[in-house]
Amino acid sequence: MFTGIKKGVFEEAKFDSKPELILARIMKQDQTVQKWLRPAKKEFNLQYNGGKHYEPDFVAETFSCIYLIEVKGEDKQELPDVIAKKNRAFRYCKTVSEWSTAHKGKPWKHLFIPSMQISPSASFSHLAKTYTIETESADIYKTDPGYGIQIAADR
Repeated sequence: MFTGIKKGVFEEAKFDSKPELILARIMKQDQTVQKWLRPAKKEFNLQYNGGKHYEPDFVAETFSCIYLIEVKGEDKQELPDVIAKKNRAFRYCKTVSEWSTAHKGKPWKHLFIPSMQISPSASFSHLAKTYTIETESADIYKTDPGYGIQIAADR
C-alpha cells in the first residue's frame, strides 16, 4: 500500500507490480507531474476485442498534457492482447485530445513503459519522452486470426 499521496485524487493506492510502485514514487517527486491517479475499476470505459475491458495503470497530468499510462513487462509486450490494449489506448487518447484541445484543454497521450525501464533514478520527463506512443501499432494485423478479426472490427 502506497500512502501519503499529495498529487493524487486518492490518498493511498495498491499496485500490481514493483515497477508500478516505483513509477508512483517518481510521479510523486517529479516537478513536471501536477497530479496523478490510479484509476478505479471501470473508471474508464475502454473496450477492445469485442467487449473486453481495459484499465490503464495510471493517468498523470503535466503542465503540457495528460498521459494515459501502462506499465508492461518486456515478456508481454508482443502478446496480441497487449497490442490490442495499446492500440485502444492510443485511439482513446487521440479522440479525447481532439475534443479537449478544441475546448482549450490539454492533449492526451498514451505512455507505454517497459517495466525494466522504470528505476528510482528515472525522471518522468525522460520516460514520457522515450515511451510515448505516437502511432497505432501495425503489429495488430500480424496477430492470430481470432484476435485480428476482433481488433479490426473494433475500429
